[in-house]
Amino acid sequence: MSYEVAVIGGGIIGCSLLYHLAREGVTNTALFEKEEFIATGATSKSAGGIRQQFTTEINIKLSQFSLKKFLNLHTELDIEFSFHQHGYLFLATDEATLLQYRKNVEFQRNFGVDVHLLTTGEIASRWSYMRLDDVLGGTFCQDDGYTDPYEFTQGYAKCARKLGAKFFHSHELVRATPTADGFELEFAGGKVVRAKKVALCPGPSARKVTRIFGVDVPALPYRRQMALTVPYDGIPKVMPLTIDGANGMYLRNEMGGALIGAVNPAEPSSENQSVDDDWMMTQLEYAMNRIPSLERAELHTSWAGLYTITPDHHPIIDELPVKNLFFAGGFSGHGIMHSPAAGQCLAEIIAHGEATSIDISCLSFDRFEKGELLHELNVI
Repeated sequence: MSYEVAVIGGGIIGCSLLYHLAREGVTNTALFEKEEFIATGATSKSAGGIRQQFTTEINIKLSQFSLKKFLNLHTELDIEFSFHQHGYLFLATDEATLLQYRKNVEFQRNFGVDVHLLTTGEIASRWSYMRLDDVLGGTFCQDDGYTDPYEFTQGYAKCARKLGAKFFHSHELVRATPTADGFELEFAGGKVVRAKKVALCPGPSARKVTRIFGVDVPALPYRRQMALTVPYDGIPKVMPLTIDGANGMYLRNEMGGALIGAVNPAEPSSENQSVDDDWMMTQLEYAMNRIPSLERAELHTSWAGLYTITPDHHPIIDELPVKNLFFAGGFSGHGIMHSPAAGQCLAEIIAHGEATSIDISCLSFDRFEKGELLHELNVI
């Protein structure tokens, strides 16, 4: 079998790319996913946050492009799609953080983000269920929110299939050989296909997969874990996704319970996806400290997944130093919210030679070698 483009990786980025390739007129395509089903890796374990409150121009532009898409995905993809536009709330608990938040708001508003700096009193009047005696202020953007990543990943896949794309599950790439007109790809089990172009969207397997082609991308996997309580009456159904500046804990409503996450800054890179019970207790303590009513909430379940993080917490969306080999990865926890923009831009690069929807030249692979790193401050 031979394809114009072979996409490696069946998470949200790979499925978005495949769909947008078809929209750009590239229809002889196939996606190869190593797992039995698509969207069962990092995509399915995400908190699903969608925000514009970033501190670099490119992250804001990726968010704004994607936000417009999210508002119309139910029509574009003909799917049941829920975008809970309840906002993002960042809480500052020290003067340095509050000063940075003031700068962030000014910067974000320059790009049209409808974000506001709130006093502690304003926060208390709107979200009285939180303990705020140590909070000095915060920022809030009503246009931000969250969604179920699985829904629209399946939507992209469904539409890509209708437009002619092929899907192959349980296909793990083990070898790639350059040919005169592209690549010969071999998968575990012995299946071999040819492709003129290859797009790698491998999520946490970024380094493992790119090394098959002789390229080493600076994108490493890090464990992140979540906890979900049973439904209880201590938090409202309509509440912002809240980030605690004191410790990085983030929390939102999920089916009437609290969905809680927090990053362990001391944890090194690994592919470990087991739940760290000790750290789980720490993040639950963070959550109960901010929302005291959580003390009476029963834990329902917990899980761990992987972020793929680059040195500057920005993705690589580019053609790699191997002709006709493309890459989208290293989203550093922002892959869900930026997937519409990433899929569109990489599809344009593959189909037409450059991205025209957004100037993503700063997300090039060689920025690390050149020392042209970006600096995102609002990393969760």
